[in-house]
Amino acid sequence: MKSKRIVALALAVLMVAAFAATASAASFHTDTGYNDVSSYHASPLYIVNDKNELWKFSFPNELGSAASGTKIADGVKQVVADITEATVLKTNGEVWTYSVMSEALTATELKNVASFAGDDGAYITNNGDLMDENNVLIDTDVKIATYYSYLHYVKNDGRLYAYKDSTISGVLLENVEKIYEDQDTCFAITADKELYAWGGSEYGQTGVPTSSPNFVVSYLRFGGANVPMHYVSAPTLVMGGVDRVIADTFITRVVTTDGKVITWGDASDVVEEPDAVKPKTVTADQWMAEASAVFFHEYHMAYYTTRQVVQHPNGTLELRQARQVTSGMTDAEVVFPEYTFTVDMTLLSLSGSTPAAPTADAPSSWATASVNAAIAAGIVPAALQSKYTTATTRAEFCALAVALYEKQCGTITARAKFDDTTDVNVEKMAALGVVNGTGEGKFSPNSQLTREQAATMLARLAAAMGKPQVEIEASFADNAEIASWARTAVGQVQAAGIMGGTGDNKFSPKGSYTREQSILTIMRLYDMFA
Repeated sequence: MKSKRIVALALAVLMVAAFAATASAASFHTDTGYNDVSSYHASPLYIVNDKNELWKFSFPNELGSAASGTKIADGVKQVVADITEATVLKTNGEVWTYSVMSEALTATELKNVASFAGDDGAYITNNGDLMDENNVLIDTDVKIATYYSYLHYVKNDGRLYAYKDSTISGVLLENVEKIYEDQDTCFAITADKELYAWGGSEYGQTGVPTSSPNFVVSYLRFGGANVPMHYVSAPTLVMGGVDRVIADTFITRVVTTDGKVITWGDASDVVEEPDAVKPKTVTADQWMAEASAVFFHEYHMAYYTTRQVVQHPNGTLELRQARQVTSGMTDAEVVFPEYTFTVDMTLLSLSGSTPAAPTADAPSSWATASVNAAIAAGIVPAALQSKYTTATTRAEFCALAVALYEKQCGTITARAKFDDTTDVNVEKMAALGVVNGTGEGKFSPNSQLTREQAATMLARLAAAMGKPQVEIEASFADNAEIASWARTAVGQVQAAGIMGGTGDNKFSPKGSYTREQSILTIMRLYDMFA
């Protein structure tokens, strides 16, 4: 354990020096898709659920404190933890701070914020401007940003940059969709599902072989000794077909697009020859060892604390902690038993447009077969696999449309912005021209979807996927009630058998559209491409 502490401290110094020399040596980030899970060293574990509630979970510790779970606030979209406080982003763009000691929420002057970059104070505005902790503009047209040893960000064109000491690096990587970090090791996944890694590789955790020209072995004088440093100097291709990464300090887990999990690295001690650590491949079910877990995250913290977050599709969330405390820089350890919270809660990042927590209800009998087929086909997000008879929102329908499009046509890299939402599914569909706004730069994501809106989106989605439908006038008795902008689309989906009427030869264009109806019609489009 002592050797790991020395290596981690020394390599952090080395990587900062490397950036100063090359301005493109490394990048650090946490998957921005999961900004609803945050913890820092001995701080509580903070969770934002799909009801936009912020919860704090405190685990038992060596001082005898009891475990507890407390709701802190409503209307929250993101949280960033520190030891004594947490920074809270509200759904209206306001920024608040939560004090661990006083348990009080205090408003700050910051508004119009879309997301935090990390715990250094940098943030992205709703207009895509990246600002530093002093509210000074760094760059524009930014979609992802994060901070570890220094700031990194991805622009809407998919290009990844680093920023430190008022200097923006050259392009580190292009076509980037996701970026991850843990300590000094960094990962990026491109729109083509290719995984790149760079940074610290002392334990083989990058997956980059020592034969790579980017693999560097250097020596740093630290603690009276020359410490060998293994690191990868620039983003280097590791493998293709990657969906996401669970990056831990000493070991890496990669979830592939075909449901496998590959691990590499070593959690026991320094690996003198990283190539000696052979990747291990298991299925996602075997690896998670959970009952159909749909999300898994693990990270190590101060004092060798391990925390895990496991989400189940029935709305159960497990929060686990195991600790072993060392004394100074020695190997003397006190091991504390693992503790697990089990709560009925769904993470915000898994719910798309933030519907209520899933329940065990079932679709109507006439929709059951189609809904089950759509779920089996992988085109129904987990958060929409419940409450089938409730009205669909405009953002929820976008989530279904994106799932279908990307299943058949590949990842959507373009984005179009609105003033009232940062929902990525909305931005993707708007970029394809499948959806429009409701006026004055707004999309109204939580408004109920009307039947004529659904027909228009379905017709445009079919065209975007290369299957434009024949333009035929609709034959409903209430044609005159259909908005002029929707009449062509209603005729197209009626003729194609994608949508029908509501009875008595009526279409009911202003009526609501339920979740099960939405899934059924999306499934009909899927069958057209099968």
